[in-house]
Amino acid sequence: MIATRKYFLALFTLFFMFSGMSILGQNGINDSLKSRLKVLEKIPGHENDTAYAYYLNELAFEIAFFNLDSMKLLSLKAEQLSNKIGYIKGQLQAKNNLGDHAMFTGNHQKALELHTETLTKAINEGHPFIALRSLNSLAFIHNQKSQFTEAYQSLTKGVAIAEEIGDEVFILRMNMNLGILFGHLNDFQTSMSYFNKCSELSIYQQSPFIMGEVLANKAFTYFAMENYDKALEQSKKAAVLFENGENPEWLAYCYQISGNASLRLKDISNAKKFIVKSDSIFSGLEDPLSKAQLELSKAEYAFLTADLKAATLHAESSLQTAKEIEHFDGQIEASNFLSKVYKSDENFELALFHNDRARIIGDSIRKENNKMRFAIEQLRSEEALAKQEQTISYERKMAGQRIVIYAVSSGLLVLMGLFLFIRRNNLKQRKTNENLRKINQTKDKLFSIIGHDLREPIGTLQEMLELYGSSEITDTDIARLAPRLKQNVDHSSFTLNNLLIWAQTQMDGIKPNAQMVPLKQKIGEICDLYQTRIKAKNIIIESSVQQNVHVLTDPVHLEIILRNIISNAIKFTPNNETITLRSINETNLVKLSICDHGHGIDQKIVDKILRGEYVEPKFGTNNEKGTGLGLHISSELVKINNGSLNISSKTNKGTCLHLALPLGEVFKNIDEMQHLANDTHKT
Repeated sequence: MIATRKYFLALFTLFFMFSGMSILGQNGINDSLKSRLKVLEKIPGHENDTAYAYYLNELAFEIAFFNLDSMKLLSLKAEQLSNKIGYIKGQLQAKNNLGDHAMFTGNHQKALELHTETLTKAINEGHPFIALRSLNSLAFIHNQKSQFTEAYQSLTKGVAIAEEIGDEVFILRMNMNLGILFGHLNDFQTSMSYFNKCSELSIYQQSPFIMGEVLANKAFTYFAMENYDKALEQSKKAAVLFENGENPEWLAYCYQISGNASLRLKDISNAKKFIVKSDSIFSGLEDPLSKAQLELSKAEYAFLTADLKAATLHAESSLQTAKEIEHFDGQIEASNFLSKVYKSDENFELALFHNDRARIIGDSIRKENNKMRFAIEQLRSEEALAKQEQTISYERKMAGQRIVIYAVSSGLLVLMGLFLFIRRNNLKQRKTNENLRKINQTKDKLFSIIGHDLREPIGTLQEMLELYGSSEITDTDIARLAPRLKQNVDHSSFTLNNLLIWAQTQMDGIKPNAQMVPLKQKIGEICDLYQTRIKAKNIIIESSVQQNVHVLTDPVHLEIILRNIISNAIKFTPNNETITLRSINETNLVKLSICDHGHGIDQKIVDKILRGEYVEPKFGTNNEKGTGLGLHISSELVKINNGSLNISSKTNKGTCLHLALPLGEVFKNIDEMQHLANDTHKT
């Protein structure tokens, strides 16, 4: 079934470029990246900012299918800036993009050299995500060169790295391309098993875009298996998920599968409809391979409608494009089809010429495919054997250890009984002493930190008043410094309030006064409070918290919780990044997530916070100070107000705090909401 390989290659191309994209869609990503670049370009010295080089590289990657020339220019600019400022990650990203450009323009040797170099450096420098991009590109290049063993090795290595860092997008991407690879070799059962692995990942349910990709891949696999009804069904389902206009390349591909399946089913009217739709989209994309295949679909449609002239023209166009990009499978398909057309037109000389051309290339590829399939199967067998030997060795080792353990355990049981009897008498006393020691130690640390934090702003204020009293500074100076002094006093006041709340929680003396509090309004007030810090770091606050939702909680406690969490998010978010706030309503709860893109929190620290233990304070991305009390107090107050707090965090990727608070009520309009707010205030 050599005829199927041309479609698998197109599918591999599409998945390589777009499977890792955000579920927001490509247009949204491009607009966001361009917006961020415009903001940075207004800042003096932005050429020396690593963020600027980073966003140039990301934009170059995203526009590859739409403007290859711009992709190359952006990548070269990013590489030049990264070299100038010694930004290693930017250098690797740029080299990756330039390798992709060479790959898509047919210069496979240069692409192979660039991606091999990038892969080695990315692994050595500790950039696994860039290494994954390189491995995926190398797999594509080897696939283009019919080096399927090398492609298989690149993809399986990618799966291992992606699983190690927990990147579900790349786990799915690599498995998807493994499925496509085995489709090249006509091993459709193995191919489908990899696609089914993709549908078992959690990201499959979370992202309509990802779900559409998986369905599209399954659609073509059914097409290659000649189950055209199933192929049409799956491709239609996939197309629905792409019809929002954000992923035109995938929508066009689904239409192309639907059109080809309809041709095989002799459904001429539907075939024409899908081919026209696919053509209207591909005309705006820089994808010669897909366009060559679309030309062949047009030729097949023309042949079925007895338009031999149009069939010949479209097939010749497809053949010419396939030659230009050195796509041998496309040449085989086009030549076979031209042979059929010329034979129908009784031009036996040209029919024989094209038939011989297709046979010569096809025989060579068939032999190579068989060798590669055997090599991959041998490689898979060796891997399975190595795992089996490793398991046997491990089991033998464990069996020996178990014998020793059983012998030693028997002797220890008697001693352990005596030991536990003695230890039990002292355990309660030790626990009590340890708790007292920890509380006392926490108290000493807190007063040391807070004492230092309070002395500095109060000392500054005292010094300013003394200078003003001795007329060494003027009213104008005081007025100029007033905002800074107010900020210091606000910080001191909030620190004292945190300390008071902590002391009350330690003595179990704090009781909530639950009221209906407008959540979005309260968040807005706190963000306004931190506007100076937000603007200083050029942070973007993205909020989708609903306007009409109230939570049933103590308003003072809610303010302290949100101030601590949002302050922390600002503190640990780098310049020019984004903080997102999202909320959803459940039966009796409002779930609020506040996510930053900062350093992240080690899991051990997360566990300590959720256990209510004190953690040492850390400096923020701009060396902002803290007391280490914020999340501890927030966790306590959330529990007191019948809520819950969870933390999910990844090092160097950011932190999300998930609050669950009792739902007050959802109002249909502003008047109703204001009326109840007034009644609550009177009460």
